[in-house]
Amino acid sequence: MHKNSNRITCNFFTNDLQVSFVQNEIKYLAKYFHTVNVYYLIKSNYNAFPENVYLQHVNQNLCNSKEITRKYFLNIIKITISEIVFFPKYLLHTKLFRNEISRLVRSFYLFEILSKEFAAKSMCSVFYTFWFNDWATALSIAKQRNILTGYFSRAHGADLFENRVPVTKHIAFRNFQLKYISRVFSVSKKGEQYLKEKYPKYADKIFSNYLGTDDHGINPINEEKSIHIVSCATIRNIKRIHLIPDILKEINEPVVWYHFGGENSKDPTIPILKEKLKLLPENVKYVFKGPLSQSEVFEFYRTTAIDMFISVSETEGLPVSMMEAISFGIPILATDVGGCNEIIDQNSGILIPQNFEIKNALNGILNIKARYSNIDMRKKIREVWKNKFNLDKNFIQFLRETNVIL
Repeated sequence: MHKNSNRITCNFFTNDLQVSFVQNEIKYLAKYFHTVNVYYLIKSNYNAFPENVYLQHVNQNLCNSKEITRKYFLNIIKITISEIVFFPKYLLHTKLFRNEISRLVRSFYLFEILSKEFAAKSMCSVFYTFWFNDWATALSIAKQRNILTGYFSRAHGADLFENRVPVTKHIAFRNFQLKYISRVFSVSKKGEQYLKEKYPKYADKIFSNYLGTDDHGINPINEEKSIHIVSCATIRNIKRIHLIPDILKEINEPVVWYHFGGENSKDPTIPILKEKLKLLPENVKYVFKGPLSQSEVFEFYRTTAIDMFISVSETEGLPVSMMEAISFGIPILATDVGGCNEIIDQNSGILIPQNFEIKNALNGILNIKARYSNIDMRKKIREVWKNKFNLDKNFIQFLRETNVIL
């Protein structure tokens, strides 16, 4: 592989440019590569990237499924049969499998519209998809057809843990992806272990590499009697934001709860949350800040005293929002799901069970308020961040582990 990344191009594949940690990744790629070509699926006006970053929106809606199926029929059939052999339960869920075949056809479309560029760039480029999803399938097709020499991927939560897939509990074409990928990097050690246990045949291709954040300073200590709590997530069912009022209403002290994040308008937990907010006692105040930019959230953390960050998610990958919080020295109360226990230890917060009782969370809040309300403990929290989640250090390690640089 390439040893001097300053002279080569990185072709980077993602879904959405509006995600802050995707933006961070692109900006870091721009530091270490001569050129970064970004291919993305969800149309966006965001373009605050360095001059050597070139954006290309890929519109999947233009896919002519009949034409793609006709052109690549034998390839599609072979991959489909292999998938049935690997996961015969699809025969019991034919409608769901048809949906997966449609996704496979779209992956062939992604492959086709990029294949001419692949042929010109494969010997002088790195190919890297941020999500272990349909982009990985498209790149595996390209590798199978010898149009590129290899590619890398990260893997996070929904694109990694198959129990999060409704009904089948299986990610389609994962075996195909792993057959042709060069290396896949879980963003958590738990994810690495999970993939190795589920796909031992490809264990030598599976690694972990943490994401991370930059240093933006330390959060001020709260000098008031009230407890200041922050949460940060899109309001949807797996984040279980609607459970937070149940905890806060049991606190007798004054509480101010700040929440960052928009909402999934169709999510069934939103009406529940709104009803619970109406029933909060007078000592509990809440401020929903909406979907702020990363810089706006960081400015809030720099200037507003916060006692703790709270997360009661049903499932997680390795939350960047928690890395951001501990970079400011903010302790965390979170459910022990996904890779959260890789962020939270005795120096950075408290873990509670996935299916916690209210008293577990209440005791956690009171213990954090008592233990972490001094600068020495806040500095210990930042040490956890420095040791594990410093973005610059982790990204250089990622490039070394891909053999892009020495």
